[in-house]
Amino acid sequence: MSATGYPDFYPVTPAFGSPFDTGKRFAFSPQYKRLSFQGGLYFVSARRFLLQQQAKRKQVVRSFLYSVSERNQITGLGATHPTELANIFDGGDVTDFFVRFVNTLDPNTNGGTGIHWPMYTADSPQLLTFVEGKTRLKVIPDTFREESNQFLTQLGLEQPV
Repeated sequence: MSATGYPDFYPVTPAFGSPFDTGKRFAFSPQYKRLSFQGGLYFVSARRFLLQQQAKRKQVVRSFLYSVSERNQITGLGATHPTELANIFDGGDVTDFFVRFVNTLDPNTNGGTGIHWPMYTADSPQLLTFVEGKTRLKVIPDTFREESNQFLTQLGLEQPV
């Protein structure tokens, strides 16, 4: 595999870049949003690869997504890594999950928010997702941009950084 597939998944058109689904907004330069491959390579595809490997070994694993287009976003950058920490440690939506996990190793014990945080399995990869609106938590399949992330995973395995 080579990086020649890169233009297919990360075209020059800024509307297709990260933060995703924001059109031409946040296109600070012609190439800025095209750099979304870095988030895919270092975060999304790496996370999926790790979770899938652990799930195949029947490990109990869970994952979440802090939606970049909807919560605590920094203009032009989306939801950067530390933006979810206040939600965990300052009484946000995930605090109950965190406290239950620390005490029982299961974020779903003893009731809580009313939504079940599913295990991430090879057959059904799911994410607990933090979003805006009346329903602030939802479960989604971890299949968004799957083809481009498979490309990045394979590229990373064959040509490690």
